[in-house]
Amino acid sequence: MREESRRTKYKKNIGEECTIKRSGNTRRIEGVRRIEEARRIEAAKSIDTRRIQLERKERERREELERQEQERMRKERRE
Repeated sequence: MREESRRTKYKKNIGEECTIKRSGNTRRIEGVRRIEEARRIEAAKSIDTRRIQLERKERERREELERQEQERMRKERRE
């Protein structure tokens, strides 16, 4: 059970799933033959996560600017 909970599934480009087993510092990726390919899969996953976070921050910032602009327009109409 413990081993199962530490597994993370990744989708490869081909579409087949491979599993990374984490035991201590070593990571064995099943279904991937070369270590470079395994590292590339992990790097792509972390880059995607980072990109999603940056997009969310940018969207929130834009929404905040729009809200401030609307507030300013309302105040100008009142005057």
